[in-house]
Amino acid sequence: MGMVNHKDSDRLTHEAMLDPKPGDLYTEMFNNWTYVVKVTPKKVTYVMFIPPCKVNMQEAHKVKTKKKEKFREYFSYKSEALKDKYWVRLAERGADVSWYRE
Repeated sequence: MGMVNHKDSDRLTHEAMLDPKPGDLYTEMFNNWTYVVKVTPKKVTYVMFIPPCKVNMQEAHKVKTKKKEKFREYFSYKSEALKDKYWVRLAERGADVSWYRE
């Protein structure tokens, strides 16, 4: 899929949150980068970076694994008025995550 068109970002972010895949890259207004690096039937592992940095395990800020529903919940706004909206935006699907090491 590649880079996301900004006008479609709400819809595409929601779709990606419902079906996370390794290589999903999210950004947010304070410049964090969040890469989904591993997905199992029940869990999502993601790595967060605070740029400027190189994308590698040595410069990773956080590595977390959550149940899929908790992953989505973590990035969701809590307000009912913002249902199915997220404080991150999908920037890319299919980003290279070959640098990830468990």
